[in-house]
Amino acid sequence: MQLIIAPMQGDPDHEGGLRSGTPAGAPGSEQAAGRQNRQELRARLTREALCQATIACLDRYGYSETSISRITDEARVSRGALTHHYRSKEDLIVDALDRMLQARIEIPLPSQRHRDSLSTSELIRTDLLWVWRNLDTRNGRALVEVLLASRTDAALQDRISDKLHDWNTLMSTFILESYRTRSGRDEDVLVLWDICRVFFRGLLIQKAFVSSARENQRLAEAFIALVSDGFLPR
Repeated sequence: MQLIIAPMQGDPDHEGGLRSGTPAGAPGSEQAAGRQNRQELRARLTREALCQATIACLDRYGYSETSISRITDEARVSRGALTHHYRSKEDLIVDALDRMLQARIEIPLPSQRHRDSLSTSELIRTDLLWVWRNLDTRNGRALVEVLLASRTDAALQDRISDKLHDWNTLMSTFILESYRTRSGRDEDVLVLWDICRVFFRGLLIQKAFVSSARENQRLAEAFIALVSDGFLPR
């Protein structure tokens, strides 16, 4: 299962086609197809720039201070270009969320690459440390901003809840394919994994209470040492 980012309904960059009566392969049809391809490429590049600018603003300013003007300034596009592709800030946030979630399932865990060179405990600790380091990135921090905002923003919660549930189901399947516990029960694997995710997300918020990133890293490593023995690789 993959989260598919579909083109917006009514986007003129995804409408049109050959004029009625223009033979396929004729010079006019080839020119029309070339123009359509260029329009579609420009549209994709513009949406990508706006989504990446949204992620950067979420990370830098937080959800409530991520304004349309800040997004357009960051993306270096006009407000008209933004409203052409997205009817509202919420629409743009939802599309950016799709991209953040998709990015987090496309990179293999370190244990999948180093299974023959590391011990079992080293594999698990390496994976969990990798999860923390990839959460403490621009994408990861922006994702947490959206999750926090959805707690009190009912409209946003309605827009993203199904996406998050689908993503959670996909991740649960992936985790069960990668790990087991000594009890042999799948539910124990998922509970332990959820504990790790909750802790790491909370650790991002904890950054405001510590004097340096090194302190957060120390907490992450101590937590990983506590829970890593609960996992076994499949």
